[in-house]
Amino acid sequence: MPNSKELGLVDLPIVLILCIIMGLLVAGLGLKGLSRAERLKDKQKSKQNFNRLIESSTEIAYGEIGDERKARLNLYGSKIIVNNKIIKLKNGSETLKIRYLPLPLEYNGKNKYIIRNGIYKIKLAAREKRTDYGAKKRFFLQLTEI
Repeated sequence: MPNSKELGLVDLPIVLILCIIMGLLVAGLGLKGLSRAERLKDKQKSKQNFNRLIESSTEIAYGEIGDERKARLNLYGSKIIVNNKIIKLKNGSETLKIRYLPLPLEYNGKNKYIIRNGIYKIKLAAREKRTDYGAKKRFFLQLTEI
């Protein structure tokens, strides 16, 4: 019959293996949590940049023709989808924010496009539109990449 000292030597490798496995599991969960926190931080920063673009666009929309502002966008893997006056911040298939602008936001004459990282100039512009009752100005926000 084995004594308690001999049992301790047999049990020691099993205990060591279990400790190593538990340590690896805990480290894996910790790294996964850090990665998730980093993704959430990047989404929050992209939302802040999106909000700055919306604020600048809204301020300019209520200004005078020719008013302009620069906007530096770092979207941290997200993108902004513009469809006339509707502007969305998307990260993959997830829509993070949707806003409605007071005037259409055009880029190179287009009103449907995607904005990625970069420095942009937003300017209040107008086009004359001929109608049966005379000329009418159509106001819009003009986006230009710098």
